[in-house]
Amino acid sequence: MKGILEESFGLGIDMVTGRYKVVRLVSHPASQCFYCEIYSVGTTRWRCLGEAPFNIRYHSDPVFFNGAIHWLGVTRGCNQQQPSVFRFDIKDEKFGSMISTPNPSFYMHLYCLKECGGKLWLVFYNSVELYYEMWTRKDYLNDTWVKEYTFPTSNIPRFLMGHNVTDIVDGEIHFTFCEDGKWHVISYNPRSGAFRELFVGGEHGDLAFYKESLISPKKLSMYLRNV
Repeated sequence: MKGILEESFGLGIDMVTGRYKVVRLVSHPASQCFYCEIYSVGTTRWRCLGEAPFNIRYHSDPVFFNGAIHWLGVTRGCNQQQPSVFRFDIKDEKFGSMISTPNPSFYMHLYCLKECGGKLWLVFYNSVELYYEMWTRKDYLNDTWVKEYTFPTSNIPRFLMGHNVTDIVDGEIHFTFCEDGKWHVISYNPRSGAFRELFVGGEHGDLAFYKESLISPKKLSMYLRNV
């Protein structure tokens, strides 16, 4: 679209109807806010839901978790520097209450938002002492953030950064990155500081992670081809 300043897309599923929905936040040059648009698979047009209650200030991909798409941003019209997590409920198509984020120290910068191991995570980066921290919420809306993992950049390969985190399995952090046209999946054990390579191969652009669900990937792909 001509004249767009910034846009962000999130994909979610209504667990009641099984319908997938794409949510788009877009900012135009003439406006100081983001507008929210939604597209339901099986329909023929986008619907505008009006202004979003926040502005995106962080280049972190949105996360679908607990029936809602989550973004990092700041309240519209506020000069605050500390971001919050903003939720858009897929079923009700409404923005919910925001979730505040911790502020560990002056040198800790909020790096990205992740969903790993069935939990919502925040990844922080210390630009002075050069290490990452991963914080999670034990009870989602009714609890505080808890720091679970710390890993210094001196211990990890140069290609692995906070945004490369893809999953957490049995207390080990999985990283994914592409080098020399091949995908690499590395597992890091924070307790021992040891790395092990889980996968190498494929071509750039054709790697995807599959997680168990009640929806058959085969049936879904057939449905999407017919839409």
